Amino acid sequence: MANIEFRNVTKKYGKSIAIKQLNLEVEDGEFMVLVGPSGCGKSTLLRMIAGLEEIDEGEVFIGGQLVNHLPPKDRDIAIVFQNYALYPHMTVYENLAFGLKIRGVEKAIIKEKVNNVAKTLEIEDLLMRKPKDMSGGQRQRVAIGRAIVRDPKVFLFDEPLSNLDAKLRTQMRLEIAALHKKLKTTIVYVTHDQVEAMTLGDRIAVMHNGEISQLGSPQELYNNPANLFVAGFIGSPAMNFIKGKIKIVNDALHFISHNEFLIIPLPSTHNVNPEATIGIRPEHITLYNSEVKGKNTHVGKIVHIERMGFESFVFIESGDLKRTVRCVESSEYKEGMMVWYEILKEKVHVFA
Repeated sequence: MANIEFRNVTKKYGKSIAIKQLNLEVEDGEFMVLVGPSGCGKSTLLRMIAGLEEIDEGEVFIGGQLVNHLPPKDRDIAIVFQNYALYPHMTVYENLAFGLKIRGVEKAIIKEKVNNVAKTLEIEDLLMRKPKDMSGGQRQRVAIGRAIVRDPKVFLFDEPLSNLDAKLRTQMRLEIAALHKKLKTTIVYVTHDQVEAMTLGDRIAVMHNGEISQLGSPQELYNNPANLFVAGFIGSPAMNFIKGKIKIVNDALHFISHNEFLIIPLPSTHNVNPEATIGIRPEHITLYNSEVKGKNTHVGKIVHIERMGFESFVFIESGDLKRTVRCVESSEYKEGMMVWYEILKEKVHVFA
């Protein structure tokens, strides 16, 4: 196992800067997820670890060793790609054994390693098949097995589940998480899917425009987003944002939306600010089918409902404002209904 460290790393493509003076340390045995939208630099970062992209500025260390000019074959890493990259003319056994074979490992040791990996991934009955005779999930297991059999210091995953259907993605997430607990090897995992990031990572680096917007545990990012980008990217459905200002009303601090329809009391820890945005997660808004005395409720109209089974997402329009509300029981609500909603003020995030 090994840690990975980026020190002031920059990567350019012509005049375009893909990675900007980035610093990051992945701890030994950690499952680190790099997440962000397309073009944010996450795959570039992964490829620099693998040695598939040159580094223009800064330094990259694996296990304390500077690897800037070390070729990929000498870095003791294994990478799993989105498209499996299996040899179509080889059987599963031959695919798993190939990396060891070209390194001159003895046949008996290769056989032992391949059989052990096949047992771990439950693909023992597939060893004589070729990739064209297997499902997407089976092929992805083989691709992961080909990485495991080498026993590398670091595993790199580049959006490995993107080609799978929803059910298989869920299953493979569980298998990858279990595999990490068993192997305890350092993993860097790239994805644009926040569900994968939240369910797999010990820590998550949220990337935007070649920089890390925030680094932390899944719960830290969800409960305490550092900025508007992280707040909007992490969480599904997305956080509700309302623009307005923070001012003193009756000797108390309040947020007032720009159309002066929404007024929310705030803790005194915030400052008066002429321009501010608040964020509230859909589960922190409570719906009522009638006005409730003693509660700071607001009225709106239901424009759409997404019923997901156990829970529903209710979309509300209130003047120029739009809201998404997550609720468990929604059978009493219909499109076109007028409803009242209460924003839990203690759960409001303020971005000034």
